Amino acid sequence: MEKMGEIAVFIRNEDCAIDPLEGTITVKTCCTGESKEAKIEKGHGQVRGLLPGCYMVYVQTKRGLWMTLALIKCNETVCLNPAYPYLK
Repeated sequence: MEKMGEIAVFIRNEDCAIDPLEGTITVKTCCTGESKEAKIEKGHGQVRGLLPGCYMVYVQTKRGLWMTLALIKCNETVCLNPAYPYLK
């Protein structure tokens, strides 16, 4: 049985503190394009139950869209911290 991983997103402001924005996180597998979504509340959101592999991660807030690629290993949490300058 494979161990699942997760992606945790913390939206940061110009002082590196968590910015209490609302929004959504969408992750898509690089291989099949299957996707999962989660809400961002008070600057934080998590997508759980991800198989090990490669994922495109899209973070949408009122400041715009931020995207990156994340590689998840077995039983791992990948933390992403989009910062204010990237979400203007």
